Amino acid sequence: MLVEFKVKNFKSIKDDMIFSMETGYNVKKTAKTPFNAFEVQKDLKLLKSSLIFGANASGKSNFLEALWELRTLVVSPTRQVTEPLSYQPYKSNVKNLPTEYELTFFHDALLYHYAIGFTDQAIHHEKLEIDDTVIWDRSHQDLPELRDNQTLIDYYQSRNQKAAASVLKWFETNIVFVNKYTSKDRSSLFELLRSPEKKKQFLAILQHADFNITGVQVVERQSVEFIKGILGELRPNPERNNALIFLKALDLQFVHQSEETSDFLISFDQESAGTQKAVILILALLAHQGKVILQDEFDDSFHLSLSTMFLSLINSEFQYSQFILTSHEISLMDHNMRNDQIYFMSKNKFGESEIISLFDYKTELKRNDAKYSKKYLQGRYGAVPNIDVDEILEVMRPDQEV
Repeated sequence: MLVEFKVKNFKSIKDDMIFSMETGYNVKKTAKTPFNAFEVQKDLKLLKSSLIFGANASGKSNFLEALWELRTLVVSPTRQVTEPLSYQPYKSNVKNLPTEYELTFFHDALLYHYAIGFTDQAIHHEKLEIDDTVIWDRSHQDLPELRDNQTLIDYYQSRNQKAAASVLKWFETNIVFVNKYTSKDRSSLFELLRSPEKKKQFLAILQHADFNITGVQVVERQSVEFIKGILGELRPNPERNNALIFLKALDLQFVHQSEETSDFLISFDQESAGTQKAVILILALLAHQGKVILQDEFDDSFHLSLSTMFLSLINSEFQYSQFILTSHEISLMDHNMRNDQIYFMSKNKFGESEIISLFDYKTELKRNDAKYSKKYLQGRYGAVPNIDVDEILEVMRPDQEV
């Protein structure tokens, strides 16, 4: 489970941005939020979901990208000394300062803290702690064979160090970004529907959610994947030749009813964007337990009633993953959410993204069941776009001069 994530100097994020999935101090569960958090050990309670609200281009997507970039850095390490790291600093970084990530997570009854800072050619600092014990610190390591652009996780896991292998496995299997599902990822989700029990659950949810789908079939098809680099390399190398490979992939065909004709089939890719998104989210809920699931624009293409249904499922007693979601649908903050589950993202006048939790507004500490959307629209929490419709209409006015 994710406890805390900190990022600095990445895209629109200049200074330390701290995001926590730990419950706010003294925030009590209510009749409407009985299962929104769970206890993983004594004195450590974590949230099942967090929603991040904010205007367009405020940095919500960049925040999720930062967490995914950290995962990529760990899971897909460099293989050559000349290979650059994925360094995407804040736009005005003229001093070539490092991008910095820190992640605290709870895994196998242990509390891990991993920190790393790097530029495009070198890792400047890196440290791993487990239950407050330093496992290794790059500044204190004397490893002549360690490349400047190689993580210690990669170095030590290749030498079968248990701690490094455990961290690598957690990053690889526990962070899921729904928006970045590949054909392979989708196939693994579709594979779930080969189970009669999961298929029954899946169809029941679709039908209760008022989708005109009465059946589903899992079919195989051939998928063409375009790969940069040679097979076997995790990170593409633009200097290598490109390759086309042919893979077997799974697809879904949905059974629809019609009054005029007999039942007909529609493939997954032919369904509407909303249906596709709902199918993936339902399968993610059924497939993943104990994961950290990221989804940008969570409610895009959904009717409000469908968005609230998914939010109820995510915060239900039968669900044990963590969801970090971005949204523009402000009414969702009033749908059985704790104040420590709501975050606001905004940009200051210099274009720097800033995040704040609703919990940090002291006026809200005593209220965990208030209506927050009205106050948000009034600008009390910031993160509201400053749109001047009258001025925009004036710009659109046709020129009356001859």
